[in-house]
Amino acid sequence: MKRIILTVVLLVVLLFFLFIVFVPVQISNSQQTTVNLPINDVSPEIINLRNWVKWFPELIKIDSEKINYSHTDSILISAPLTLYKKKSNPAFIELTEKNDKGITDYTIQLVPDSFGFGTKIIWSTRTSLLSWLENKFNHRHNNSISGQNLNAFRMFAESPKRFFGFDIQIRPVEDTLVMTNYSTCQKASVTHTLKSLYFKIENLAIKYNIYIDSNRNRLAAFEFKGRDSVIVMAGIPVKKKFLPVNGVSYLEMPPKGRMLVGYYEGPYQKISQLYVAMDKFARIRSLSKIATPFEKYLTSPVTASDSLHIKIELFYPIL
Repeated sequence: MKRIILTVVLLVVLLFFLFIVFVPVQISNSQQTTVNLPINDVSPEIINLRNWVKWFPELIKIDSEKINYSHTDSILISAPLTLYKKKSNPAFIELTEKNDKGITDYTIQLVPDSFGFGTKIIWSTRTSLLSWLENKFNHRHNNSISGQNLNAFRMFAESPKRFFGFDIQIRPVEDTLVMTNYSTCQKASVTHTLKSLYFKIENLAIKYNIYIDSNRNRLAAFEFKGRDSVIVMAGIPVKKKFLPVNGVSYLEMPPKGRMLVGYYEGPYQKISQLYVAMDKFARIRSLSKIATPFEKYLTSPVTASDSLHIKIELFYPIL
């Protein structure tokens, strides 16, 4: 009798195994989340497969140089994983993931919230019963595929360093009083002009017995006029002031004010990328710039090699 029962159980298990292998049964799952980004900023990160390398769990651990794309960007290949985009528009994408575990179909919809400040992401997954069972017993067992991918995107979207490419944060005002001097020059003379302005400020500070901490970082701001003319502001934080003289004035900032601050390290020629990222951050978070941005230099390059790794904080006075 026991032998018969065992035989029946084994037969049932075998039939079940054959069923899940050869019968195309699909398991569907759909989950959703909301991110605090407008749909126009979410859409490129999801609809363009090239951007999946920044957040998709199966791709972020792979060297980007080992990932290939079709010239239409509809296919992404990173063996053993391949993504095929079937169809898409700015608020919808349908694609297939093929890897060594099988084939999974995704449908992703983007829906703006009522105020246009956030975006609801609806992620639907269709996979074979066999792949679904495998996922239940491997590293994805704590969450559905849809949920895991949504969590990965939300973590990416909510991290300024990952989403914007830079460490950006809101901080209180640090330097409430800055001695400044201005000059207009040609673009090619900006560096020389800035050095001259700092030298003038330092000499006047000595003359009027105003202490300048040599360890305090120097500030600068630039306003471009026309094709080749620049108004350069040089600034040095101080503790007290004297009557304005010889073009020297003061920038006073409220102690309880706020600053949007971004950190940059690299060649100075590429700092414009941080300006673009902070403008985007301010727009998405509905922050208003109330004064000209300024740069704070955390390093003083001595050699040409140093200038390739200059460290700068960019400040936007905001409301």
